[in-house]
Amino acid sequence: MNDDVIITSYVVTVDVMKAFGHESHVLAQVSDADVVFIAIMAALYFQNHHERALCVMQGMGYVTGRLSISRFNRRLHQLAHWLAGILAVLCDCFEQERRL
Repeated sequence: MNDDVIITSYVVTVDVMKAFGHESHVLAQVSDADVVFIAIMAALYFQNHHERALCVMQGMGYVTGRLSISRFNRRLHQLAHWLAGILAVLCDCFEQERRL
């Protein structure tokens, strides 16, 4: 796992969601951006195994707060429309970095 990729992905996810005015529910322990970020990391490093990605990201301190896999899946399905746009922005970021 590459820390630069992880941190860049997190920052881009948070910034894109903020730029479009998205706000997480005030009672949520884990932000919506964190949920989308974990899904991206699951696709990138864990062959889309969301439970493993959630445990590893929480264990490594990238995601603070508690979130069960069941709640994660429910929230991810509600936020699924964000994935395509954020992945497009991430692809552009990493493509530009590769050119340099």
